[in-house]
Amino acid sequence: MALSAQISSWMTKDYLEEKAQQGSWEKFQQALAKVSDGEPEEYDKM
Repeated sequence: MALSAQISSWMTKDYLEEKAQQGSWEKFQQALAKVSDGEPEEYDKM
């Protein structure tokens, strides 16, 4: 069981690293700039 959890962990790490290589910090910043700075709705607050 522990071995399968470790292998899954490695696979997830590899997957995330691969996806990160495909990403663009500039595109992320552009998308983030579109997000409102306003307060969240009452039902969205933590």
